[in-house]
Parts: sequence; C-alpha cells; structure tokens
Amino acid sequence: MSDERIRYLQQIPVFALRQMVNDRFSGTDGEARLTVKFQSVLNRHPRRVRRAVARLTRQELTLLIEGCPEIGDAEIATYFEQYRYGSHPSFYIYLFDPAQLAADRLAGFQSRLAQALVDDNARFAADVSRGLPPLRDVLLNDFGPLPGIPGLYEGTYRFLSRLDYIDADENAISTYETLYGFFWISTTEGYATIHARKPEVLKSLRLAIEEAAGVMLTQLVISKQFKNALNFLQRDRFRSSRLYEPDPEAERFRSLTIADRRAYEKGYAEFEASYPELRSTSYRVTVVGKETTVRLTCSRGALSLAGRLEASQFRAWAVESLGEVIRVLRALSTTPGDYVRSYKLRSSPALAAYAGALQKDVVLELLAQVLTLKQAGLETGMLGRTSADLALALQGDLAAQLACTCTDPDCEEEESYLRCPVCEEPFFSLSAGDGGLQMACLQRAQHWQATLPAEVTLECGHTATIEEGMLRDDLELLPGDRCLAVMAQLVNNHIKDYQFDPLTEGFYIRGSVLHYYADKDTWLAVLPKDGGKGIYLTRVVQNIEKNYGKVIGVLPQK
Repeated sequence: MSDERIRYLQQIPVFALRQMVNDRFSGTDGEARLTVKFQSVLNRHPRRVRRAVARLTRQELTLLIEGCPEIGDAEIATYFEQYRYGSHPSFYIYLFDPAQLAADRLAGFQSRLAQALVDDNARFAADVSRGLPPLRDVLLNDFGPLPGIPGLYEGTYRFLSRLDYIDADENAISTYETLYGFFWISTTEGYATIHARKPEVLKSLRLAIEEAAGVMLTQLVISKQFKNALNFLQRDRFRSSRLYEPDPEAERFRSLTIADRRAYEKGYAEFEASYPELRSTSYRVTVVGKETTVRLTCSRGALSLAGRLEASQFRAWAVESLGEVIRVLRALSTTPGDYVRSYKLRSSPALAAYAGALQKDVVLELLAQVLTLKQAGLETGMLGRTSADLALALQGDLAAQLACTCTDPDCEEEESYLRCPVCEEPFFSLSAGDGGLQMACLQRAQHWQATLPAEVTLECGHTATIEEGMLRDDLELLPGDRCLAVMAQLVNNHIKDYQFDPLTEGFYIRGSVLHYYADKDTWLAVLPKDGGKGIYLTRVVQNIEKNYGKVIGVLPQK
C-alpha cells in the first residue's frame, strides 16, 4: 500500500469509506464480486455482505479498499479532497493594516513562509516530555491567488499529529497521521483567516505569516454588537451563550452560560446587554442545504461548524460567512481619537503623575479609544499595542489577570485563572527583568513573583506553564484608580465637548483590544423580587475620590 494512499484514506471518514465500497460494488452483480473480495482480502465469508461492510473498522476498510484495484487512486483522491479538513472545522480571523503590507512583500512570500515554518519545527521536535513529539513537520504545500476574489490569496499546509492507540495484544502504540489545513490572506481588506486543527499549529502559522508578510496579526473580537449585526445568526435559531465579567470583585456572576432554544422569548437580550462581554455563542445555521450548528468563540475571533462537512461545503460557507463578518466589521469601524491627539496633551498637568513619555502616550491612547467608542456607540476597538506592552508601560496602574486553558484531560473547567498562591490575589503586575518578563502579586510582590516561563497552579488546582507568548492574547488588564482619575481630569480640563465618568463607565483590555461599557456596575437581577420585572442595581465604587480627592467635572451619577 502506497504511503500516499494510506495518508488519504486516514483523512476520509469511516462512513465515506463504506460509501466508496458500496458505490463501487453496487447492484446484485457487485454484491457477488464484493463477497469474493471479502474472502480473498479479509478471509471472511459473510452471508450478508452489505451488513458486513457496515461493521468493518477503519483498518479493515483500508485493507479491503487496498485489495480492490477497481477503486483507483483518482477516486480515493476525490474522496480525500472532500473530507480533508476533518470534523468540527474551525477558522480564526485576524486583522492587520493593509498599509503595513508593502507592495513587494508578496514577492518571495511563499519561500519566506515555508522557511519560517521549517525553523519553528525545531520547537515541535524538542517536545519529548511525553515520549514522541505530539506534533511534527508543519510544512507549506502551496500558496497563490484565489480565483474570482481580487486580493485574496490561499495557502495550504500539512503537519504530522501523533496518534496513540492500543493494539490487539494490548500494547501501547504510537504513530503519526497527516492532517491538512488552509489559510487566506486578503491584501485589500486587511485580514487573514487560518483553518487550524491544533492550537500549537495555529500559533506557529500566525507567527510565520507575520514574519513573512511583515505585519502584526491581531485577533478579531466579536462583540455583542458585532454578533447581533451578523445576518446568518437568527434569534429564533439561538442555542447557547456564555457571558463574561472581567472584574472578579463585581456583583454579577463571573461567567454565566445560558442554553435555551427560546432564550430570546425569556429575556435573554437583557442578560446579554447587562454583561460586558460575550465569550461564546452557538446558533443553528444552514450550510449548502445541510443543517448544522455554528459556534462563535467571540474572544478568539473563531467560527466553528459542528460535525463533518465536505471540503467544498466548508469552503463555500467560509467564503460567505467571512464576507459577512468583514461587511459588519467595516460598518462598525471607526477612526481612533484624532480629536484627543490633536490637543497635544502630553504636557498637561493632569499627566504629571506619569514621569515617562511612553506612559503619557499610553494613557492618551487609552483615552482616545474610550471616547471614540463612546461617541460611536461601539463596544470594542483595536489598540496599537499588546496588553503585555501596556502592562509593562503602566506597571500596576493596569492590573493584569491571566486566563489560562487547563491542559489536564480530566479538568472540567473551560477556563481557569492564575491566583497568588499566598493571598489568592487575582491581579498581577508585569515588569521586565534581566532574565525576561516577570509577574508579581499586585497585593504584595513578596508573596509571589516569577520570571517567565514559570510553572504555576491554576484555580482548578492543576499546574500549567506560563510562557511569554501566552500573554499576547490571554492577558487581561483592568485600569487602576490613578489611571481612571487622570483620564477623567484630562477630559474635564481639555476636552469640554466630551465626558468620562470613571465611577460608572468602564473598560478593560485583552490582547490588543479595548472593551468599553457605559455602566460597569449595572447588572440584571437573576431572581427579581417584584413579580418578574427585571431589577437593575448599581454599585458605586468611591475609591477614586477616596484616594485622589474629588473628581471635578465628570457626569454626576443618575
């Protein structure tokens, strides 16, 4: 059996292998010939050969197909092309500034990308902590323009993934299977989308594309407003959502999952509006005449389809849905706060609390984005720096918390947070030390501090290794009292046409995205006490005035 045929047959689902056999040996005559094949290839003598086909394992089907010259390489390749992207296909959307992509960067892009992937393979090969490397040989297959869509380029890739199983003699066996994926880059719209089947491969491809193209890829964040504008998500086809509160001290639940087909009839929209962020949501959709479920991992800019689709179905849906995503993105886009930068506020006395020019620029950048989003009625906006860069610039004035995905296979927590092992403080400061980035307990650095990479214990009780690369997308920042007070004073003293009330308004940062919400302490009571009507409560935090004196000129609380 040729290696290529084996690789192809591994990617074809078992039901399709059975279909391949039954279609090739159709009719009464075909059934008789198939019975002979069972005898000669598998040494079996079934009385009902169609039922016998339905009971064959993948390994047995592979042996049977290999013993049938009637099923040629071209037919197997056709089936492979239809199912090469596997089950539950997902793609992740990243944004970049098209102006950063120089005209000549696509010349030689393919060779630079291929080399960047080869260079990163050394990292995969070195991971022998659990025996053979879990992943190997991420390689570029080809790259070129996608016909019919100007400015859109497609690349395909493959990699080896370790497959562990127990053989008939109960021996633990490890081998490798070849998996496939693709990515698109739009030089005109400024986005890249990556179909990825392993998180580690997604990271490798993202970094390689950045290096080869000379751009920074920022994860798309699908806000509540963004989600509600997508035409392919209909309220009557809602299935579930997970809502998120970034502040562990807030009165509302940290995470709230709602699953109900009639959720909108029961007031789901109020729950969604009362939470700062939508983490994920699922809806039923129709893909090329087939009913399935789409899941949006909103904080990651990822869209996933349930089940196994043919490659042509998945690609057609990806083109259509991605076009809708970009349409909504352009409709909601806005120019960052030129009106803030035009005032040249770096020399303002309000910024005297910050000594360095970088710190002043960061505060002004945050203020510009907050006022821009507020004016436009938007929820999220891109920043020009990562959350790690911002935390380093403002130190403790941006309290950092790290949401980690536990890798323990038995862990039931979808997401777990890092806490100080001494005082359980959820916030940390970030600093640059001689040995690399350092994290320290914000309450008291003497309690806990470590240089990355560092092994830590998560809320779920399992251990994890925090690496510097994790901070790029998973680090969350909440503004401290001084930062908020300075922003309010800047608005009051210099920008009379706008208001910013730090007692009610709020924002936080994840990755390179700022999330703004107009009333950070309003939440919908889960158990209303007035006969079923939603009750809204407001918790006013007075820390700013207590620590810095009265804040003058902001909107009073209503």
